[in-house]
Amino acid sequence: MPCTQTSLFLCCALAFAASARADLKITVRHTFQEHSTEYTQHIKGGRKRLDYRNAAGHTTKPGGPVTYVYGPRIASITDCDTGRVYELNLDAHEYASYPLPKWPTSDELKALAAKYPRPKEPPKATITIETTNVDTGERKEIFGYTAFGTAGQEKAASRSSRIQPAAVPRSCPMEQPKSSPPSASPR
Repeated sequence: MPCTQTSLFLCCALAFAASARADLKITVRHTFQEHSTEYTQHIKGGRKRLDYRNAAGHTTKPGGPVTYVYGPRIASITDCDTGRVYELNLDAHEYASYPLPKWPTSDELKALAAKYPRPKEPPKATITIETTNVDTGERKEIFGYTAFGTAGQEKAASRSSRIQPAAVPRSCPMEQPKSSPPSASPR
């Protein structure tokens, strides 16, 4: 909404008042590669002013140089006492004003929770995995242990439609060594 000189002056006065005697000032800088943006918050009582400038980067081809486009300087003033938010475009000399969103009270939240009961808890899932292994007779010596091969068949069943049976990892069984592994001899 275009502003009149009087209303712009009042908004600027409010913006200056919010930042002039702030109880807390926070400045945050975001840096990514060679690009940097910054915003500053001034907080005093029920008022907050946020000064920032939006930026967007784009490339013309993948891996190409990034070009940044900057938006106008913005001052956003939140006044909790009046329940209003003022957005000042400092470059275009325009402003917008809108009410703060109304948050529900704790009584309103309780009434809303009672209106919508909690969904039933889904039944606990049970998965049964049956594995049948057959010794193939294959043997191999590994680090002083005998490993033997098996061929197996796995069958999985679930009582819940939410859970799909997954493959169970298989390992190579090993027997204990018949004798202790050779010890390292000194050279």
